[in-house]
Amino acid sequence: MVRWEGRRQSDNVDDLRGPGGAGLNIGLVALVLRFVLGRFGIGGVIVLVGGYFALSAIGVNPLALGGAGGGSGRTTPQDDAAAAFSKTMLAETEDAWTRIFAANGSRYPAPRLNLYNGQVNSACGFATAAAGPFYCPADKEVYLDHSFLREFWQPIGA
Repeated sequence: MVRWEGRRQSDNVDDLRGPGGAGLNIGLVALVLRFVLGRFGIGGVIVLVGGYFALSAIGVNPLALGGAGGGSGRTTPQDDAAAAFSKTMLAETEDAWTRIFAANGSRYPAPRLNLYNGQVNSACGFATAAAGPFYCPADKEVYLDHSFLREFWQPIGA
C-alpha cells in the first residue's frame, strides 16, 4: 500500500467545488429578472423562466452555463480527503514528468487540475460527472469530479 498522506500537494489546482461554483445567488437572480422585466416585459421573464425549466428538464444546470463549476457549495470530509489525494497524485506526476522531460532537455508543461462536483464548463464544452475524469486539449487542463473517486473507492472499502 502506498502512503500518500503527508506528501507534497500540487498548487496547480483550481477547486471549483465550493461556494465559488454555480450556486444560486439571490441578488444576481433579482438583478437579472429586474433587467429582463424592464427591457422585455413580462414576456421576457416568461421566456427566461421557461428556458430555465427546459434546460433543467434535460439535465443541464442553467446556473452553471456561465460559470466554471456546478457544485452545491458544500463539501464533505470525504470530498476534502479526495481533494488532498488528487493534489498529492498531481504533485507526484509533476515531479516524475519534470525529471523525465529534464533528462531529455525539455520542460514539462504541467496541466492544471480542476476539481468539481456534478458538472463543469470547460473550453471543451459542458461536462457532467458521467464523463469521468478528462483532459481538455483546448485549455490544457484536467477535470476531475470527485463522485468518480467515491464510486472508484467504495467497492474496495477505501
